[in-house]
Amino acid sequence: MGKLSNKIQRWQLKIGDHIYTWRLGGIYAHHGVYVGDGKVIHFARAPGPIIFSSRSNRSSSYHPSGEDRVECCSIEEFLSGGDLKLYRYGVKRALFSIKRGGTCTLTSSDPPEKVRQRAFDHLGKDFGGYDILENNCEDFAIHIKTGLRRKPGKRNFVVPKWGNSSFAWSGQVRGLKNWAFRFYVAAQIFHIIVG
Repeated sequence: MGKLSNKIQRWQLKIGDHIYTWRLGGIYAHHGVYVGDGKVIHFARAPGPIIFSSRSNRSSSYHPSGEDRVECCSIEEFLSGGDLKLYRYGVKRALFSIKRGGTCTLTSSDPPEKVRQRAFDHLGKDFGGYDILENNCEDFAIHIKTGLRRKPGKRNFVVPKWGNSSFAWSGQVRGLKNWAFRFYVAAQIFHIIVG
Protein backbone atom coordinates (compact mmCIF):
# COMPACT_ATOMS: atom_id res chain seq x y z
CA MET A 1 0.00 0.00 0.00
CA GLY A 2 1.51 3.35 -1.05
CA LYS A 3 1.26 6.61 0.89
CA LEU A 4 -1.56 7.94 -1.30
CA SER A 5 -3.40 4.70 -2.04
CA ASN A 6 -5.38 2.98 0.68
CA LYS A 7 -6.17 -0.11 -1.42
CA ILE A 8 -5.22 -3.39 0.20
CA GLN A 9 -5.66 -7.09 -0.52
CA ARG A 10 -7.79 -9.37 1.67
CA TRP A 11 -4.77 -11.33 2.86
CA GLN A 12 -3.40 -8.07 4.33
CA LEU A 13 -6.41 -7.57 6.62
CA LYS A 14 -5.84 -7.62 10.36
CA ILE A 15 -8.41 -7.91 13.12
CA GLY A 16 -9.59 -4.44 14.08
CA ASP A 17 -8.86 -2.80 10.71
CA HIS A 18 -11.24 0.01 9.73
CA ILE A 19 -12.06 -0.71 6.11
CA TYR A 20 -14.18 0.99 3.49
CA THR A 21 -15.24 0.64 -0.11
CA TRP A 22 -16.36 3.32 -2.54
CA ARG A 23 -19.92 3.06 -3.86
CA LEU A 24 -21.70 4.64 -6.84
CA GLY A 25 -18.49 5.29 -8.72
CA GLY A 26 -16.74 6.91 -5.76
CA ILE A 27 -19.50 9.30 -4.73
CA TYR A 28 -19.57 7.91 -1.20
CA ALA A 29 -17.92 5.19 0.87
CA HIS A 30 -19.28 2.51 3.17
CA HIS A 31 -17.20 1.86 6.33
CA GLY A 32 -16.88 -1.06 8.72
CA VAL A 33 -14.45 -2.87 11.02
CA TYR A 34 -12.87 -6.21 10.16
CA VAL A 35 -13.29 -8.66 13.05
CA GLY A 36 -11.63 -11.76 11.57
CA ASP A 37 -12.86 -14.94 9.86
CA GLY A 38 -13.90 -12.96 6.77
CA LYS A 39 -16.45 -10.89 8.77
CA VAL A 40 -17.10 -7.15 9.00
CA ILE A 41 -19.14 -5.31 11.62
CA HIS A 42 -20.72 -2.12 10.30
CA PHE A 43 -23.51 0.36 10.94
CA ALA A 44 -26.20 -0.31 8.36
CA ARG A 45 -29.16 1.73 7.37
CA ALA A 46 -32.63 0.20 7.36
CA PRO A 47 -34.55 0.29 4.10
CA GLY A 48 -36.20 3.61 3.45
CA PRO A 49 -35.63 6.99 1.90
CA ILE A 50 -32.06 8.28 1.87
CA ILE A 51 -29.97 10.02 -0.75
CA PHE A 52 -27.88 6.88 -1.25
CA SER A 53 -28.54 3.49 0.32
CA SER A 54 -25.64 1.35 1.49
CA ARG A 55 -26.97 -1.61 -0.51
CA SER A 56 -29.36 -1.86 -3.42
CA ASN A 57 -30.05 -5.61 -3.23
CA ARG A 58 -31.39 -6.06 0.28
CA SER A 59 -33.11 -9.31 1.08
CA SER A 60 -36.42 -9.53 2.92
CA SER A 61 -34.58 -10.74 6.03
CA TYR A 62 -32.44 -7.62 6.13
CA HIS A 63 -33.43 -5.40 9.08
CA PRO A 64 -36.70 -7.18 9.84
CA SER A 65 -37.42 -4.58 12.52
CA GLY A 66 -37.06 -1.74 10.00
CA GLU A 67 -34.49 0.01 12.23
CA ASP A 68 -30.93 1.10 11.61
CA ARG A 69 -28.49 -1.13 13.45
CA VAL A 70 -25.01 -2.55 13.75
CA GLU A 71 -24.66 -5.85 11.93
CA CYS A 72 -22.09 -8.43 10.91
CA CYS A 73 -21.70 -9.62 7.32
CA SER A 74 -19.13 -11.34 5.11
CA ILE A 75 -16.38 -9.30 3.52
CA GLU A 76 -17.88 -10.12 0.11
CA GLU A 77 -21.28 -8.76 1.10
CA PHE A 78 -19.68 -5.66 2.63
CA LEU A 79 -17.62 -4.90 -0.48
CA SER A 80 -20.50 -5.56 -2.92
CA GLY A 81 -17.98 -5.88 -5.75
CA GLY A 82 -15.97 -2.79 -4.76
CA ASP A 83 -12.30 -2.47 -3.88
CA LEU A 84 -11.09 -3.01 -0.33
CA LYS A 85 -9.58 0.12 1.24
CA LEU A 86 -7.88 0.60 4.62
CA TYR A 87 -8.77 3.72 6.62
CA ARG A 88 -5.53 5.05 8.08
CA TYR A 89 -5.07 6.26 11.67
CA GLY A 90 -2.35 8.47 13.09
CA VAL A 91 -1.36 10.03 9.76
CA LYS A 92 0.83 13.13 9.68
CA ARG A 93 -0.92 16.49 9.26
CA ALA A 94 0.65 17.08 5.81
CA LEU A 95 -0.71 13.78 4.48
CA PHE A 96 -4.09 14.35 6.14
CA SER A 97 -4.44 17.71 4.40
CA ILE A 98 -4.04 16.23 0.91
CA LYS A 99 -5.99 12.98 1.34
CA ARG A 100 -9.60 12.67 0.27
CA GLY A 101 -12.09 13.07 3.14
CA GLY A 102 -13.22 9.80 4.70
CA THR A 103 -9.91 7.97 4.15
CA CYS A 104 -7.72 8.82 7.17
CA THR A 105 -7.43 10.65 10.48
CA LEU A 106 -4.79 12.27 12.68
CA THR A 107 -6.08 10.30 15.69
CA SER A 108 -4.49 7.04 16.84
CA SER A 109 -6.40 3.79 17.10
CA ASP A 110 -6.89 1.64 20.17
CA PRO A 111 -5.24 -1.84 20.19
CA PRO A 112 -6.84 -4.43 17.84
CA GLU A 113 -8.37 -6.64 20.56
CA LYS A 114 -10.01 -3.64 22.24
CA VAL A 115 -11.35 -2.55 18.84
CA ARG A 116 -12.69 -6.05 18.13
CA GLN A 117 -14.38 -6.27 21.53
CA ARG A 118 -15.94 -2.83 21.13
CA ALA A 119 -17.31 -3.88 17.71
CA PHE A 120 -18.88 -7.05 19.13
CA ASP A 121 -20.32 -5.07 22.07
CA HIS A 122 -22.28 -2.95 19.54
CA LEU A 123 -23.42 -5.88 17.36
CA GLY A 124 -27.20 -6.02 16.84
CA LYS A 125 -27.74 -2.66 18.52
CA ASP A 126 -28.75 0.75 17.30
CA PHE A 127 -26.00 3.35 17.03
CA GLY A 128 -28.33 6.29 17.53
CA GLY A 129 -30.21 6.38 14.23
CA TYR A 130 -28.47 6.69 10.90
CA ASP A 131 -27.89 10.23 9.67
CA ILE A 132 -25.89 10.67 6.49
CA LEU A 133 -24.13 13.78 7.85
CA GLU A 134 -24.04 13.35 11.61
CA ASN A 135 -24.18 9.65 12.54
CA ASN A 136 -23.15 7.34 9.75
CA CYS A 137 -21.06 4.23 9.11
CA GLU A 138 -17.80 6.21 9.15
CA ASP A 139 -18.70 7.74 12.54
CA PHE A 140 -19.41 4.23 13.81
CA ALA A 141 -16.10 2.81 12.58
CA ILE A 142 -14.14 5.74 14.05
CA HIS A 143 -15.93 5.20 17.37
CA ILE A 144 -15.10 1.49 17.31
CA LYS A 145 -11.42 2.21 16.55
CA THR A 146 -10.92 5.08 19.03
CA GLY A 147 -13.74 5.17 21.56
CA LEU A 148 -14.50 8.73 20.40
CA ARG A 149 -18.09 9.68 19.65
CA ARG A 150 -19.32 12.82 17.92
CA LYS A 151 -21.80 15.03 19.71
CA PRO A 152 -25.05 15.47 17.76
CA GLY A 153 -24.90 18.63 15.67
CA LYS A 154 -21.13 19.01 16.16
CA ARG A 155 -18.19 18.38 13.82
CA ASN A 156 -15.95 17.35 16.75
CA PHE A 157 -15.76 14.11 18.66
CA VAL A 158 -16.13 13.82 22.42
CA VAL A 159 -12.94 12.66 24.10
CA PRO A 160 -13.74 10.03 26.73
CA LYS A 161 -12.23 10.34 30.23
CA TRP A 162 -9.54 7.80 29.35
CA GLY A 163 -8.62 9.49 26.07
CA ASN A 164 -6.43 12.41 25.15
CA SER A 165 -6.89 13.87 21.70
CA SER A 166 -6.90 17.19 19.94
CA PHE A 167 -8.89 15.57 17.17
CA ALA A 168 -11.14 17.94 15.24
CA TRP A 169 -12.86 15.80 12.67
CA SER A 170 -12.72 17.55 9.33
CA GLY A 171 -12.85 14.41 7.17
CA GLN A 172 -16.63 14.54 7.06
CA VAL A 173 -16.58 18.14 5.85
CA ARG A 174 -13.92 17.36 3.24
CA GLY A 175 -15.87 14.28 2.18
CA LEU A 176 -19.10 16.25 1.86
CA LYS A 177 -17.43 18.88 -0.33
CA ASN A 178 -15.96 16.12 -2.49
CA TRP A 179 -19.34 14.39 -2.70
CA ALA A 180 -21.10 17.63 -3.67
CA PHE A 181 -18.56 18.30 -6.39
CA ARG A 182 -18.85 14.74 -7.78
CA PHE A 183 -22.64 14.94 -7.70
CA TYR A 184 -22.54 18.26 -9.59
CA VAL A 185 -20.17 16.82 -12.23
CA ALA A 186 -22.30 13.68 -12.61
CA ALA A 187 -25.44 15.82 -13.02
CA GLN A 188 -23.72 17.92 -15.70
CA ILE A 189 -22.60 14.81 -17.60
CA PHE A 190 -26.09 13.32 -17.33
CA HIS A 191 -27.56 16.59 -18.64
CA ILE A 192 -25.15 16.59 -21.62
CA ILE A 193 -25.90 12.95 -22.49
CA VAL A 194 -29.67 13.06 -21.98
CA GLY A 195 -30.09 16.60 -23.24
